[in-house]
Amino acid sequence: MFDQALFDYHLEDNEQLLSVLDEKAQNFEQVFLEIGFGHGEHIHWQAQNMPQTLWLGCELFENGIAHLLSLIHKSALHDNLLIYTEHARKLLKQLPENYLDGAYLLFADPWPKKRHAERRFISQENLALFYHVLKSGAELRIASDDCVLIAWIDEQLEIFNRFEVKLRCWRDQEIKIPMTKYEKKALREGRIPKFWVVKKA
Repeated sequence: MFDQALFDYHLEDNEQLLSVLDEKAQNFEQVFLEIGFGHGEHIHWQAQNMPQTLWLGCELFENGIAHLLSLIHKSALHDNLLIYTEHARKLLKQLPENYLDGAYLLFADPWPKKRHAERRFISQENLALFYHVLKSGAELRIASDDCVLIAWIDEQLEIFNRFEVKLRCWRDQEIKIPMTKYEKKALREGRIPKFWVVKKA
């Protein structure tokens, strides 16, 4: 049942990935990526509200993918969403230079223990991958509610120093995206998430 529901949206990690993606992207004005879409509330909302944009969603966990598929099933969603079920780094390494019009990384696993720091998705290597695949002027939007990861992201952006940091703030009216399950949980537990908007020059 799960495999059948996923079939129409699955971007398979094989030698045809780029040709399949390019063929699909021809029908849309822009291509956006969300890494780790969790339960899918954000990417589903974006796909509904930006029907001329192709949305690529990366998620490893079946429960999150299943929840997104249930949201799609309940709505009259356009066919502007693809789901990649392998590690997002594999996809970033395959995308051509200047391919994406924007990207989101919202509430990634913070890996708060020092010995696990190399597992955090925001790193010098991955920032370089984002910079490679984003078009000039495109934005990467990041959010976290973990104090360790917040400090880490600020440090990594400062070291990388190639993105223009347009906005480094707590959520306000400039962050016009719906709240995810993880942001709502953070607020209930007294943690105020931080948002970054960084642009490729």
